[in-house]
Amino acid sequence: MDSLVRFAVRIRSQAPLKDIGIRVNKALNCMLTLAQSPELDAPQLETSLLGLRIDLTYWPHLEEGELRTYTLAGRPWRGPLNEWTDMVNLSPFILNVLKEKDSDEWYIPSKEELLAEGGL
Repeated sequence: MDSLVRFAVRIRSQAPLKDIGIRVNKALNCMLTLAQSPELDAPQLETSLLGLRIDLTYWPHLEEGELRTYTLAGRPWRGPLNEWTDMVNLSPFILNVLKEKDSDEWYIPSKEELLAEGGL
């Protein structure tokens, strides 16, 4: 049985993407690098770690200095999500690490927040 390991946590900040990336790199001991998000048509930071593709993106697309919602998300590096038979959600674990090593402002988005973003 293949397990899907994933996570998604957020923080709201006026800091630039680069600065949030530096904080994540330090907290998770990883190396996010600048890339272009194909889904969002915007800059993002990304890396691969432990078989996961990890992206740091923000929404809405506001200029630096405005309050943005940054999402740090990890998903499998291969295959469509529907091919996985089991799901392991690491969001609570990643959240605890970021809160301990960076800021209490990190959070897991609520179902209501996600639905509102989708216009539902």
